[in-house]
Amino acid sequence: MRIRARSTSRPAAGMLARMSAASDPLARLIAERRFAEAEALCRARLQTDPADAAALGALLPQLMGRGELLQARVLAESAVKADGGHRDLLLMLGQVRARMRDFASARSAFAEAAALNQGDWIALLFLADSAQATGDAEAALSARVQALLRAEREGALAPQARLPAQLQTQLQRAIAIVQEARALHLDAALAPLRQDRDARTLVRVDAALDALVGRTARAQSHPLQHPTLLCVPDLQPRPWFDRDAFPELFEALAGIERSADEIRQELLALLDDEDGVEPYIDMPERAPAAPIWRELNRSPRWRTYHFHRHGAEITAHRARCPRTAAALDALPLIRIPDHAPEAMFSLLAPNTAIPAHTGVMNGRLTVHLPLIVPANCGALKVGGEARGWEEGRCIVFDDSFVHEAWNHSERLRAVLIFDLWHPQLAEIERAYLTSLITALGEFNRRHGADDEASA
Repeated sequence: MRIRARSTSRPAAGMLARMSAASDPLARLIAERRFAEAEALCRARLQTDPADAAALGALLPQLMGRGELLQARVLAESAVKADGGHRDLLLMLGQVRARMRDFASARSAFAEAAALNQGDWIALLFLADSAQATGDAEAALSARVQALLRAEREGALAPQARLPAQLQTQLQRAIAIVQEARALHLDAALAPLRQDRDARTLVRVDAALDALVGRTARAQSHPLQHPTLLCVPDLQPRPWFDRDAFPELFEALAGIERSADEIRQELLALLDDEDGVEPYIDMPERAPAAPIWRELNRSPRWRTYHFHRHGAEITAHRARCPRTAAALDALPLIRIPDHAPEAMFSLLAPNTAIPAHTGVMNGRLTVHLPLIVPANCGALKVGGEARGWEEGRCIVFDDSFVHEAWNHSERLRAVLIFDLWHPQLAEIERAYLTSLITALGEFNRRHGADDEASA
């Protein structure tokens, strides 16, 4: 039988904040500072219902403050015995056990609480502290990595987030520990590249690493450039890459431009049977970016058909569009194990706008090969400059700049999208970034976190 978690995402310490003095006698007594009467009421309520979380949450701090830890533990264990599927009760039991320095038992309670809800970053922080206290540093690190990822997705790491002081302290400790462990892992992974190498050739990418792991502040080259993961300093902050300025770049794209008609025919055949065409945006509703993507999240208004996804070939899709696959194979795509290339048909429905957003790093360029462009359909705006599409002619931009697109026509707009390295990056810098991003993904997977380092 599956137990359903019954709680909010707030800590047990916040229980009283959720009681209304107007409607709850216990809250009223506490508000009026009638603590002896409040304690008596808590005990009476727990006699009737040992799993009364509000009463237990009010009583336990009083007992622990007076050093009555054994009584606090008996009450907490009785509550969990009465309702083992209540996350707040498990957190309270874990905190009592930890206060008694029974960290192994505390860890068990926190693990049960975390298991009730995979997104419970608060339970994971308590679990990390108890695992650390039992000497299991690896499990503690994994719990903190997962907690920070989930806290970020819920907006808890945002400056405006209002959290209890204890949670703020736990979060800051987790951030420091994870940053240090991540830095050690990345430094070890990059050590072979640094051997017998002139350090001057790695200055930019070393600086990007230092900012990533928190050793230095990230430098900002342009007010509209905000890569979400990695920023390589001293790359010229250029939103658009033009044919005249970068002839070698567009020479590499000449072949796929010549294949545009054949690629379009494969796209049109695909549109007759849209198996494998899926919404591009698919994220949890509570993710920090969810408000930006509310209109398009899991929506058919912006759909994609991938040929490469996170570095993996989508074999069936490539087989359906062999000329497209061959044209992509002839390109110098970014290739990073488990991360890149990314290549796809992007289908924007009529009267649809893609909101302003930014990509993960400034070391890559994004290319659009326009295939279906209705008259006066709209534009792609990058770094404040809007440009239209012309069928069969690639446009190239740095998606670490704020960018958005819109289709104001009554017909579908379709482009082929893929990624290339920034032309100002030397081969050794590309190799460095490949190793860095690969190692970051390995670190995340090792500690049970989703891989956030997609390039």
